[in-house]
Amino acid sequence: MADKENSLGGLNLDRRCFLVGLGGVGAAAAIGSFLTGCALKKAGKKLLIGSIVPTLDSQFWQRYKAFSETIAAVMGFELVIINANNSSDAMNKGIEELIERGVDGLIFVPYFGTGPKGIAAADAAGIPVMCVDTLPGDAIKPGGEFENYIGVVGPDDETAWYEMADALSKT
Repeated sequence: MADKENSLGGLNLDRRCFLVGLGGVGAAAAIGSFLTGCALKKAGKKLLIGSIVPTLDSQFWQRYKAFSETIAAVMGFELVIINANNSSDAMNKGIEELIERGVDGLIFVPYFGTGPKGIAAADAAGIPVMCVDTLPGDAIKPGGEFENYIGVVGPDDETAWYEMADALSKT
């Protein structure tokens, strides 16, 4: 029988699967990523996911926060979101606090050069970690030196610029 606390439509999803979904900024990307190819989970505990955003002064990050909270509620996960207030020190402190709290997964935006350090800290604690919006550093790859680093969900700027230029050239 499906565990209703950690399910969506009767499917139980593991924490890595949920991180991939929650890491998506748009509903289509998030829902598609955690329902496609994810392992089913049959654990009875409510998972705790920690997320750090660079600022809540931006409408983009406000919407990201609202979407994340909605998905967490639907999935039955507990979500803690920390606002870094555009500060690298606050971002690093938030990562440390969430790791000390024992989150089951960590999602953060690797601004201010926090990517390598944040990923290394989560990996050392055995916590799956995912970045959103931007790459954490050129040398950091999923499946590389950090076993618990899942990857990044972010824009494809090259494709976006090509499509915008193509559309404008047809006007």
